[in-house]
Amino acid sequence: MLTPATGRCFHCGEPLVPGTRFDILFEGESRELCCIGCQAVMAAIIDAGLDDYYRFRTDFAVLGTPPEELASALDALSVYDDPLVAERYLKPADELVDIDLGIQGMRCGACVWLLERSIDKLDGVQAVNINYATSRGRVRFDPERLAVSDLIRRIATIGYSALPFDAAARELQLQAESRQFLRRLFVAGIGMMQVMMYALPGYIAGDGDIGEGFLRLLRWASLVLTTPVVLYAAQPFLAGAWRDLRRGHAGMDVPVSIALLVAFTASVVATVTGQGETWFDSVTMFVFLLLGARYIEWRIRRRAMRSIDDIATAVPESATRIHDDGEREQVPAIRLVKGECIAVEAGARVPVDARVVRGEGAVDLSLLSGESRLLPVAPGDDIPGGALLAESALELSVLRSQSDSTASVIDRLIARGAEAKPALARLADRVASVFVATVLLISIGVAIYWWPEGPARALEIAITVMVVSCPCALSLATPAAIAAASGSLLRRRILVTRGHVLETLAAVTDVVFDKTGTLTEGKPRLDDVTLYGALDRTAALAIAAELDRDASHPLATALCEAAADTGSLPGGLAFDHPRQTPGKGVMAADERDGTWRLGTAPFTGADTNRANANANANANANANANANANANANANANANTDTDTDTDTDTDIRNRAHNDRITVDNARIDTAGSEVWLTHEDADGTIRTEARFLFSDRIRTDAETLVATLRERGLRLHLLSGDRRAEVQRVAAELGIEESTAEALPDDKQAYVERLQQADRKVLMIGDGLNDAPVLALADVSLAVADASDLSRNAADVLSLRRSLGAIDALLTTAGQTVSIVRQNLAWAALYNVIAIPLAASGHVPPWAAAIGMASSSLLVVLNAARLWRRSDAPELPLASGSGGPDDTATTLDDTVSPDAARLSAGERPGANS
Repeated sequence: MLTPATGRCFHCGEPLVPGTRFDILFEGESRELCCIGCQAVMAAIIDAGLDDYYRFRTDFAVLGTPPEELASALDALSVYDDPLVAERYLKPADELVDIDLGIQGMRCGACVWLLERSIDKLDGVQAVNINYATSRGRVRFDPERLAVSDLIRRIATIGYSALPFDAAARELQLQAESRQFLRRLFVAGIGMMQVMMYALPGYIAGDGDIGEGFLRLLRWASLVLTTPVVLYAAQPFLAGAWRDLRRGHAGMDVPVSIALLVAFTASVVATVTGQGETWFDSVTMFVFLLLGARYIEWRIRRRAMRSIDDIATAVPESATRIHDDGEREQVPAIRLVKGECIAVEAGARVPVDARVVRGEGAVDLSLLSGESRLLPVAPGDDIPGGALLAESALELSVLRSQSDSTASVIDRLIARGAEAKPALARLADRVASVFVATVLLISIGVAIYWWPEGPARALEIAITVMVVSCPCALSLATPAAIAAASGSLLRRRILVTRGHVLETLAAVTDVVFDKTGTLTEGKPRLDDVTLYGALDRTAALAIAAELDRDASHPLATALCEAAADTGSLPGGLAFDHPRQTPGKGVMAADERDGTWRLGTAPFTGADTNRANANANANANANANANANANANANANANANTDTDTDTDTDTDIRNRAHNDRITVDNARIDTAGSEVWLTHEDADGTIRTEARFLFSDRIRTDAETLVATLRERGLRLHLLSGDRRAEVQRVAAELGIEESTAEALPDDKQAYVERLQQADRKVLMIGDGLNDAPVLALADVSLAVADASDLSRNAADVLSLRRSLGAIDALLTTAGQTVSIVRQNLAWAALYNVIAIPLAASGHVPPWAAAIGMASSSLLVVLNAARLWRRSDAPELPLASGSGGPDDTATTLDDTVSPDAARLSAGERPGANS
């Protein structure tokens, strides 16, 4: 448990105020507090049963606001309960609403715990997620039971401040921050150049070359120019150091600020008294160079997140709703619900995921998928929210609310990626914290050692040690690289949704592929329907499509498309609600007390031996019939002596080709493709096999290139699928994947990955199906492809918005480069400090050289990290035909579990074996 030093507040760590006493009994001891604000906050936390916060925190809280000031501030929150104001921030989510909050005052992971537990206790809250890295939170609640103002009040009572998050306001804030940076740089730059000009004569002139009066004038001029540099340009360093010291924490701004203030103060004293050395040139140079390095690092992070902000701000806030009578009305986009009709003019962005109902045109999806070409759309085509309508006005039917549409979900997924720091970043932070304290101790020791040489000399060397040390390089080494790499991947429309991804990917030893939709196109087509009972083809397809009516698996889609023209069920047959069995199939009872099953052979109870025997008998009968027909045809041809010999030959060739086609077709049906069985169980338990549906799915043309590239990396490749063995072995053989497992259920897939992990293998799992969600969550790192199911997107660590498999190679390449650059940065920071600090401590480095060295070290780390951004322009694997085209777009995404997905849990859709 983090406890403050004697004489400091138990809640915020601030010094106690003499003559006052505020305390609270906690764990049998009286805990002293600095003010009534901290007392009120701590009491609220303990009364809510959240006192574990004080046991788990790693930093002190912010200073509590006095109750009278808090009450005054909270009175203004009622404005957010006004419907006109609330509709801007509340996003519909079924019968509930979501609100994004910007939260200030979080200091450590325990703050996240405290906020989530406290908010979750409010009546009407269904879900809460706080992101420490981005200082944002999302709360899903019932607006009938909880007001926005009450939600924000609860956050304020435990010591934090929160307001609804606004992307446009954040952009304005970042622009203001950029202008502030540039103004500080301008002041520091002007001051540095002028002061260096005044200092130069003293460096190059010999003794007595410059009059004492003139030197004194130059010193006073330097003091005047250095003062605004210290008080204004260096303010971020001074404020950061003061904040760290108030909490008893030695951050990287502490030695920087101490060195600046000591050097500036000593220079002022020397100028006023006319005795001693001045270091105005070193101070201004130090501020300018370090501020420049910080600005470049800020720009890298800002540029990396630019695409996110573009997505967040691109979606229009209003939409044109079309009523049934044709009347048009401007409404807030967040009020749109599924099924409503909207109009979008050419040149405008689509506010929600929608389907074209009238008109034809072209859309630009570059903001979402990175594809620069225009894609034609016509009635029946789906368009993701955020797409730009480039040609012609369209009328669209809303598919999803704005909060669940593509642009909103992308923003949530990326925000999730910043929740946790990689292990290297945490290690660097710990090392930097210890390093700062060590440098301060070394500086004190150096000053004591050099004191016999004179106070001025001792002070100069101590300042030099503090200046030359570079904790900034240690602290920036990892976050700068991670920010640049994430931005690089985002430009390729590869979303890193968890913090550990890049570091884990660099250590991957095995890649496990799902088959359907990953290595194959994921668009199987129905090749054959084999009938075994009384049903004809039309009836069998109609029944299968009805059982699969709520499914979204590719096999179900193929069945429904094939049955599109079959009409209603035979004999008025009606089903109860079909019941799903993950990874196996679907079943439903009919009104005649019978049960229909569609799915795998074991699930349906299909008599595969009898079915195959019937199929072979039919095939043999057909072959014999054709052979007899061919014999008769040949006999008739031979009997005709006037028939040309070439004609006889052509007839014979055609007949043999016909026989060969029958043989090949039957062989293909028996040995390849995915199969789905349809059976009927009577009330007495008798099961009849009615039909077998066979599907085929083409291997993606860029899959072979990817597999070859991964093998060159030395990775072990595995193919893991629920399809029948023959099909899985065929795909594995064609791609050169040596290890494959077929007919795997969701539990089998998890067990397979667990065995690899138990053998100390690092596993990358790549999939897209609903039944892939559990194994995606289990793998060390996982990737879901563009068309992945809701659950798979939520479970995966990385999401590719493009169908190109080149994203996988780009991801692995960037991960390796990122870890390499982080290690280079850390190695450089360590090497620099090991060399520079002893040189400075021995008196061989002047202060101005120390300033250049420290700032240059930080700048080198930042620029090295920026190489990751420039490398994002490298070409990725070609976007092959068959994996591109209109389908190479950003599909509708969702990082929340849909009601259907939640109902089906982590299994597969009916009849799905992939």
